[in-house]
Amino acid sequence: MEQEQTNLRQSPTCTCTSENPEELLDTTRRNLKNLKKNGEHCKFTYDSVFIDILFHFRLSLCPHNFQEVLHLGWEAATQGHKIDPKLRTKFYLATEAAECLARQSVHVTAQWEDAVQFMIKIFIEVGEENLFVGPYHTRSLKNWVLSVLCYADWCPNYHIRIQMLGIIQLWCKKGQFKNSNIGETIAFGLMKLSEYLDAEEHLLPHGTGLNLDSAWFKIMYVLYTDGCLLVTYHKAALQIKSLRVGNEARWLARVVELVATRNNLVTMKLLECRCWDSYQAVQLIMKSLYLLKVLVFSLHSVETFSSFGFARVALTALIQVTSSTLAVIPTIRAECARPNKAITEENEAELSEEILREALDDKIRALTFIWNYLMTSPKSKTLLTILKRDYGEELNRINSSATKADIQIFLLPQAEEDDMANCPDRLLDGVTMSVMESPVLLHKSQVTVDESTLVYLLLQKSPQCPFTRTPLHHDSFCRLPDLQQEIHAWRKEGSCSHHEQFEDVSLT
Repeated sequence: MEQEQTNLRQSPTCTCTSENPEELLDTTRRNLKNLKKNGEHCKFTYDSVFIDILFHFRLSLCPHNFQEVLHLGWEAATQGHKIDPKLRTKFYLATEAAECLARQSVHVTAQWEDAVQFMIKIFIEVGEENLFVGPYHTRSLKNWVLSVLCYADWCPNYHIRIQMLGIIQLWCKKGQFKNSNIGETIAFGLMKLSEYLDAEEHLLPHGTGLNLDSAWFKIMYVLYTDGCLLVTYHKAALQIKSLRVGNEARWLARVVELVATRNNLVTMKLLECRCWDSYQAVQLIMKSLYLLKVLVFSLHSVETFSSFGFARVALTALIQVTSSTLAVIPTIRAECARPNKAITEENEAELSEEILREALDDKIRALTFIWNYLMTSPKSKTLLTILKRDYGEELNRINSSATKADIQIFLLPQAEEDDMANCPDRLLDGVTMSVMESPVLLHKSQVTVDESTLVYLLLQKSPQCPFTRTPLHHDSFCRLPDLQQEIHAWRKEGSCSHHEQFEDVSLT
């Protein structure tokens, strides 16, 4: 591919005779106009004009000329026949354009926005075909893209900064970011943009913006598998342990929330308005399940989310994803008996019942894996304890949904809710009114809450005490170890009492 790109740039059919941008534009306009009018009788071809256009990007272009050259190149690439495939031709166009911006160290101000967005649109089209072209992007181009992604002074428009993911996805291949600082820089940029990332706008195929669904999932997967998030997980764990929540903990919580929200939207749209066929919906849900498994329920991540403060983030997401996934399984099963739409544009054959059923089984297996890991891994012991104690109602609802749909997915853990009737008020969380695990005192309000409740508050953009509306910071609360021991003693006493009652009933 690199040799093909070189041949295009150095083709002897190039008709450029001037390095004046305005003269080159006039020549290109005339050539394209003649081609449209005279077709095959013209002495030029779309391919030769396209090569001329690539030459334009070697010059310093103003925003207006840059945008016009880009659109002319798109037209020539779309109409050309000899350069095959057209997708690679468009990639050459977008790459030359990006190299031009990188050489000029262009800051994406308002006058550049339209042109840059059109360029990104071309890259996203290439990315949707799963082409890996990272090695063909120069270091200077990558540095320019990362600067725009990470820093507002390079691009004040956060929409364009998010859209840079459409370019970054082209660099993503397992192992590509190992022994490189590129992965950490991408993670840093995603962390800074997390509050602007919207599940419906950016992470659904039919969102209101450019489709970044595949790009985001591909990037997050490679960042994790290449170890680029290990430092983030370590820092987040220390932040939660010390109750000094920082950017790393907030970002991980936001990512997990986005996965759950996106899955809810997919299932809701499938049930209510049939935005996708069943096969596409299954694939979208599989992405959510796989990313949830990797980011939360895997070897390096589960320890971070097993702390009492962070566990609620993981479990809430798991409950939401499981509930929404179970809700659409009957609909998808019913779809198996009817003719279905094509899988892709390239394969226009109807989707068979067996293929859809196999995709559905894959989804069920992925969901089962997460629950089995939660119930059997020693590292998820804290998560399982909190799940059985605080999510009894949700577990019963999930079990009921699975039973009604005749779905034997997993053996759900049995709820072990506390006996609230005999619990002293001082052991209850002042917000949730449930028995605390690790009590924390809020100094201003003198109200005691559980550590998980406090962490949830600290994960917000502007943490506030729910009772006084004053800002929360590390000096505005403290742990209560004596009360924690009292809670553990109360639980132990309740457990012994319950065991004795069970023995009495058995003997009777």
